[in-house]
Amino acid sequence: MKRIVLLLSLLVLALPTGAVLAQAAPYDIQVTGCEEPGGTFTGTITAHHDGSFWTDLHVIDENHPGPWGQCMGPVADGWTHTVTGMAEGTQFGAYFWVYPGDVRSITLDSSLPACGSGSSGAKPLFDMWLLTGGGKYCILVSETHPSAERQSALCFPGEGWVAEQVLCKGTLYDNDFWKCDIHGKERLHVDDLMRYYERHKIEVDDEPPAAPADPR
Repeated sequence: MKRIVLLLSLLVLALPTGAVLAQAAPYDIQVTGCEEPGGTFTGTITAHHDGSFWTDLHVIDENHPGPWGQCMGPVADGWTHTVTGMAEGTQFGAYFWVYPGDVRSITLDSSLPACGSGSSGAKPLFDMWLLTGGGKYCILVSETHPSAERQSALCFPGEGWVAEQVLCKGTLYDNDFWKCDIHGKERLHVDDLMRYYERHKIEVDDEPPAAPADPR
């Protein structure tokens, strides 16, 4: 029987600078992106705040790069802004001027879903990798390509297993959309994945434990 293993590698160290500040701040900025059929990218920013401050919001993209970006002025709670036709590799994001160190951003690349797919309007959570080899597969959560050492230690402990290929890499969204599901491999539901993610990003462990396989 094939096994599914979840790798939670030091994700607390991969969180954006200012993430702790953002949890206490009276606002939220959601940044999402998708790939258009022609190979360009579309990004959307949704800004929320509780009204305790009123300050300019700045958008960063290929036409308005950092450190200042494009000033959108003061925005209302729930304000949304979409930019189309951006190139692969563009850093797309935004920040409130009162919190200049807390830029919320994503990199527009092939890990994002196709525009118009099931991720529309959903919040991105983290990247997952679908690795295959020797008739087995392993699903890992990691911000970077999982090393051979990590794969060997956590996918199938004691077997020295290392993937022969990365079958797919994609972002998991809070509506449980993951573009790699097109390959038909069983995995844990987003609610279970988030429980492991939250647990292990707090437990900063050099060798975090693997999550159990989906019993279904």
